[in-house]
Amino acid sequence: MKINAQGDCRNVLSPGFGSDIASQRLDDLDKSAIEHLLGIRARAAVLDLGCGFPIQSLRFALLGARVYAVDSHDFSAEAAEMASAARLDTLTFVQGDIQQVMAEWPNGGIDMIYSQRALHYLDPPDAAGLATRLFSNLAKGGKIFVSASGLNSELGQGYIGRDTPWGARYHPLSDEMRKKHDIEGRVCLYTEDDMSALFRAAGFATEKIYSSPFGNVKAVFSKPG
Repeated sequence: MKINAQGDCRNVLSPGFGSDIASQRLDDLDKSAIEHLLGIRARAAVLDLGCGFPIQSLRFALLGARVYAVDSHDFSAEAAEMASAARLDTLTFVQGDIQQVMAEWPNGGIDMIYSQRALHYLDPPDAAGLATRLFSNLAKGGKIFVSASGLNSELGQGYIGRDTPWGARYHPLSDEMRKKHDIEGRVCLYTEDDMSALFRAAGFATEKIYSSPFGNVKAVFSKPG
């Protein structure tokens, strides 16, 4: 069943956390992250936060990066199978809550961060704390490629937090959107200004921020070097 005008199908691999999109197609942010990775040092360390089924993590590893794929759901068997088939020893799956994983991460050592369709599951204070930890762990000149569900997307229809300021915006989707997209629990839907403010407050510089045709917010931020 198609769930949007982009032709994506309902493909739930992590129940309650929406359909897996990355295994269906490469979007523009995926391609931008790949292009950036091709231009930086060999064996760069890449952090894929909220990776879901780690297909994008595999793509990064195939380009020579050392990839740490993090998700609360257990995709360790899938990651190991893909790495074995590709004869890679540079793809590591880490199961855990992304906030806890980053709180325990050894300081520094990351050259690029990628996180698609995960940030909106955090309440705003936790998102702010995560952005600060990501800044401290990213190398100078490093970039983060990030997206979140948008307030002005289809998901915003009937969303009770629509008129709530970002700092207090953390509510369930409407019943219709929750069932259609299989997104359970509370989420924080973003505007471009919300996301820009979040990462700038942590110290990042905004390189690019925009909304997709569906209405999700996508951005590239960098750590001044």
